[in-house]
Amino acid sequence: KLGDSAELREQKILAETAWCCLQSTYLQTRFVRLRDAGKLSETLPLIQEDLELVKLLIKNYLSDSRIGYEATNHYFYSINELMEKVLASNWLIKELGK
Repeated sequence: KLGDSAELREQKILAETAWCCLQSTYLQTRFVRLRDAGKLSETLPLIQEDLELVKLLIKNYLSDSRIGYEATNHYFYSINELMEKVLASNWLIKELGK
C-alpha cells in the first residue's frame, strides 16, 4: 500500500522538516516586525506556532539522522539548539502572559 511505504514516510518527514524551517523563518520575521512596531502583545500566537514547529522538528530530527546535518559545518543545528529554542519559547510565552 503506497500510503504505508517507507519511502513515502521518509519523504513526508523531509517535507515536514523543510516546512518547519521555512515557516519558522517567516514567523521570526513577523515577530521582529511586530516587536519593533511596539506590538509585542500580538507576537504570542507566532511564538506558540513556532513552538509547535520546533517540537515537530525535534521529532523528525530524532527519527532521521540526516536532518540538521550539513557536511561542511557538520551540523546546521543540533538537538541542544532545538531544545534551547523550546525553553526560550516557553519563557517568552510565560513573560507575555503576565
